[in-house]
Amino acid sequence: MSKAAIKAEKISKQYYIGNIIYDNLRDSLAEIFRYPRRRRRQAIWALKDVTFEVKRGAVMGVIGRNGAGKSTLLKILSRITRPTKGRAEIHGRVGCLLEVGTGFHEELTGIENIYFNGAILGMKKAQIDRNLQRIVDFAEIGKFLYTPIKRYSSGMAVRLAFAIAAHLETEILLVDEVLAVGDINFQKKCFQKISGITKEGRTVIFVSHNMSAINSLCDSAMLFDKGRIVAAGDKKYVIDKYVESVYNLAGICLSERVDRQGNGALRFSECRLEDKNKRPLKAFCSGSCAVIAARYAVAPGIKLKNVSASFALYDNLGAPITDMASRISYMPWPEIPKEGIMRCQIPKLPLAPGTYTFNVFAEANGIVVDLVQSAGRFEVEAGDFFTGARLPDPAQGNILIDHSWSIS
Repeated sequence: MSKAAIKAEKISKQYYIGNIIYDNLRDSLAEIFRYPRRRRRQAIWALKDVTFEVKRGAVMGVIGRNGAGKSTLLKILSRITRPTKGRAEIHGRVGCLLEVGTGFHEELTGIENIYFNGAILGMKKAQIDRNLQRIVDFAEIGKFLYTPIKRYSSGMAVRLAFAIAAHLETEILLVDEVLAVGDINFQKKCFQKISGITKEGRTVIFVSHNMSAINSLCDSAMLFDKGRIVAAGDKKYVIDKYVESVYNLAGICLSERVDRQGNGALRFSECRLEDKNKRPLKAFCSGSCAVIAARYAVAPGIKLKNVSASFALYDNLGAPITDMASRISYMPWPEIPKEGIMRCQIPKLPLAPGTYTFNVFAEANGIVVDLVQSAGRFEVEAGDFFTGARLPDPAQGNILIDHSWSIS
């Protein structure tokens, strides 16, 4: 028996942007005559010449920015889609947790989907019966067990999907970033379960943006960028390369960034740090008034209404700290000028010394108009947060909380 649970050889996956390209001549000609001026689609490679091997019982972490090809890889390994080129050898039954609802039939109830998924994995009814109660208890959906999946919230669907994938005795488990949808307590349960699965000798491929989780759960890691593996092997080395790439990306002028999402009705062109008097800063200090400012312009001929913006903060390992969204603190702006600067002010910065990055985001009427990940970065230096007292050891965390003590 092969020592490798998964062996990928030069896997490539091509997609097309634009019109449908048909597989037969008749449909292709019909499309041409129906829409003679329609442009043909552009081909993109979601994966390109991906080769790796995962040994039995190993836990492989897969990291990279959005659009790097991570989820496409898992879909190929789970046989949801086929590679355009190359091949993947899978030795063992595969359980997977990808997008919310993948593998579920919306009209079937929770319990019916448990048996449905088990049958797809080639398991006998007796095997599913043996694990049924553990799945239900783990997913915490007991009273909704006979309710159709279409009436589940996204959190409930995630809990059930993970419980099925983790308990149906598969030799290989593929887990995507979808775990971030669940609440904190459930995420903790999932990480504990994955840790237990690895001790049972099962193979896991774990996709995440949480470098702390990658570091604690995985034996090794791969870093993807534009569909290719750019670093692989020792997890600390791969994480360091990822963090370096994020910092480098955040240093690029925002107006030159093309890796952005949204319909383009508004575009951010510059982010900068300021003090409360709008004077530019090179770094913030713990406890000081900190302002993140983003210059924007609305596309010609467009009038935006009900606009919201946010800056999402991340620590030096890419773990989320908080999302400072205007829709949380205020109502959306009914209208905004054609161009200007959006500012978010933090009266007393509660961050310990270190390096941080942030995303910039805007939406209008609930539709994303611009989103740039790792749009900027900033340093936080030691400051007078505790009114003359020293700051806590950075190893204890990066959040500072204003507090007081008494004894009686």
